[in-house]
Amino acid sequence: MEKFFATQLDYIFFVYGLAFVIMSMIVFYAHRQTKLNLPLKWLAIFALCHGLGQWLNLAVILFNHETIFTHVREIVIACSVGLLCETGRYGLSQLKIKVPGRHIYLIFAVIIALGTFTSGLKGMQVTANYTLGIAGAAMTAAVFAISYRRDKTKNKYYLAFSGILIGCGIIIIVGVPKTTIFPATIINYESFFEYFHVPVPFVCAIMGTIFTILLTSFVYDILDYNKNFSLKMKYVILYLPVCTLIAITGAGWIIMNYTSENIDSS
Repeated sequence: MEKFFATQLDYIFFVYGLAFVIMSMIVFYAHRQTKLNLPLKWLAIFALCHGLGQWLNLAVILFNHETIFTHVREIVIACSVGLLCETGRYGLSQLKIKVPGRHIYLIFAVIIALGTFTSGLKGMQVTANYTLGIAGAAMTAAVFAISYRRDKTKNKYYLAFSGILIGCGIIIIVGVPKTTIFPATIINYESFFEYFHVPVPFVCAIMGTIFTILLTSFVYDILDYNKNFSLKMKYVILYLPVCTLIAITGAGWIIMNYTSENIDSS
């Protein structure tokens, strides 16, 4: 199992990043086409930044851990959790919930700087996840939970999104490197892999794909495509792109493995 995931890690990062980049496009489309009281613009920017961060993870693997890609990756991923935090903060403020102003980021910046000083780039990733990431996931989950309570139709998608974001918060805690900063000394992606025999990026790729599919279905419902389009158009608009994405991803994985096996045997 360990050998399998080690050889597939580059493709896992590709799918992981692709899911979030597509998610950003769907959310931005929903932001443009709807008037929902949700922080969709910030959520779209977060998803795009996070997806690009995973492709930088892929670049680190492909270019044999080149220092420049490692540094840029850590900065981009730290920025992405900051954008998630702003998604939740802005969303709660739009819902008339009292939240700290943007000056709170100065406190977070000091904590992240201290983490970077003590443990380098790993310390920056850990402290960014523990401050911006956890706060962002919790607040954004609260945005969708409160939106569900206030929504007259009681749209169940809000609860699903809230649940996924709570799961993201847990993954954010686990998905950190092992450093001297507690609790990363005992809870990190290495210990997660040793216990569950599955890498954290693989779990994130699955969660990102599920989130993207749910968002696609959510946009379909709120724009009333069921009324405005025939059943055939429903499949074209919603299911065909999802199936095409799955087919392309699966075909790419098969081709990549077939090519690598031929290279190894020759």
